[in-house]
Amino acid sequence: MTDLLNRLSTARPSETELQAMWSEDRRQALLDRIEETHDARPSRHRYGTAIGLVAAAATAFLVIPAAVDTPSAAATDLRSLALTAASYEGSVLEQGTWLHEQSTSVQRDSRTLSDGAVYERERETWTRWDGRTLLIERDPSAGWTSYDVINGSRAISDPEAPAFDDPASYQDPTPQFAAALPDTAEGLLSYLDGRVFGSSSHEEAMYSALVGLATSHTLPPDTLAATYEALATVEGVTTDNVRVEGQPAVEVGFRDDLSGSVETMTVDAATGQVLAVKTDSSQSSYTSTTTLSQVVPEIPAAVVDAFSEHDEGIRYNASGDPMQN
Repeated sequence: MTDLLNRLSTARPSETELQAMWSEDRRQALLDRIEETHDARPSRHRYGTAIGLVAAAATAFLVIPAAVDTPSAAATDLRSLALTAASYEGSVLEQGTWLHEQSTSVQRDSRTLSDGAVYERERETWTRWDGRTLLIERDPSAGWTSYDVINGSRAISDPEAPAFDDPASYQDPTPQFAAALPDTAEGLLSYLDGRVFGSSSHEEAMYSALVGLATSHTLPPDTLAATYEALATVEGVTTDNVRVEGQPAVEVGFRDDLSGSVETMTVDAATGQVLAVKTDSSQSSYTSTTTLSQVVPEIPAAVVDAFSEHDEGIRYNASGDPMQN
């Protein structure tokens, strides 16, 4: 009997897995039903009641999942990321602050199906609550730098200058837009279901939309958590445990069977924050890696001066002189 109970205890799902499968109310109802069933059954030995109830409860938790959908490994990983993201204690974007980010990207075109060219970029952005974004972009190999304003005027000397009235969307969310999104998986799925388009399948469209929201770094913690919960329900999503610079991370992926392309998103397991995204296809591979993401109260004066001194749409060499595009 002791060995049986030990094996049942070992096989019993963890508390985290139970929370993912059933709500607290549903689990309590199950236990109540077990107790009622046991009390109604005649017993030969009173001393066996406690052991019998424990064994019945353990057995019930083992048997009942066969009647419902047991979470896949991917769903379990994503729900774990959701819990981590929801408890994130970093600075949160709000009106009056800016999202400051640095990233690198590499695109490698196929030598067989294309010219084999390699494109590298370094980007630094400051994004305001309403979406006005200052972008400094560099090409390390070509040696140029550009200074552009997205969704706003060139009046950089006035950081409070209004943004254009371009409508934000889930494809390019501003911090203000992201703050108004549903913060539950059900709400996000319902919101996106009739809006996504442009992919070879509805599942890929949902995956791309949810990954786009997560990688924007504009979502509040609860909304980012809901995004991972929603991804856990999308058919075809996979996960893999990896390490990035020695730290544990989760690679969330989706393969498009029609085109053969594979999209992946790498998430820091300790914070729930997105580290990188990658797309591999027969024509090319593209990787974008975020090296810095932080909330700041203002744009540094040196950055404001740099935008005031350089024209939009112009690439400048290392000496600061305009180059021919």
